[in-house]
Amino acid sequence: MTLKKTGAHVDLAPAVLIGGLISCAVTLPLSLPFAASGKDVFLLAILGIFQLGIPCVMMVRASAHLSAPEVALLGLLEVLMGPLWSWLGAGEVPAGSTLIGGAIVLAALVGAGFVTVRRQYKRAQPSDAPANANRDVNLDIGETVQVQAWSPDGTASVKYRGANWAVSCVPGAPLIAGPHRVVEVVGSRLVVCKL
Repeated sequence: MTLKKTGAHVDLAPAVLIGGLISCAVTLPLSLPFAASGKDVFLLAILGIFQLGIPCVMMVRASAHLSAPEVALLGLLEVLMGPLWSWLGAGEVPAGSTLIGGAIVLAALVGAGFVTVRRQYKRAQPSDAPANANRDVNLDIGETVQVQAWSPDGTASVKYRGANWAVSCVPGAPLIAGPHRVVEVVGSRLVVCKL
């Protein structure tokens, strides 16, 4: 997580292999004399690959894209899934408190996932126009006014809603008399573009 925060791009997947090799080297003397059958070694290899190796590599890869709390919650899945697999595979019924704890962890994971998806959805949505250019806030946006003539300073005066309004054209647009659409209201001035 510290590497992610500092912006370092380091592949930590080899660290899983190195950790496994160190564990083997440290525990090998404790396993002597080696009395496991070929079937036992095969089952241990399967467990080592599919229960430990692949999940560790996947967790390291996922940590590059997740926040620290999300990684911690995913780590708690092991605590949740261990009793579940024992229950399903060996018929070992977990205690009620284990089921309650697992439900809490699962609810936290689902909630965190929901919050993450919602944030990503909100970021993907186009932002609303500012209030002075948003028709939902200001009903003058989109209305039409008739500009008779423009002053040299790029302003004009128009009759709109029974009153005289100061008008300016959007930056970079040519100053041409005629009908214009209101695109923004700045104070008591209408910003317009030519229709």
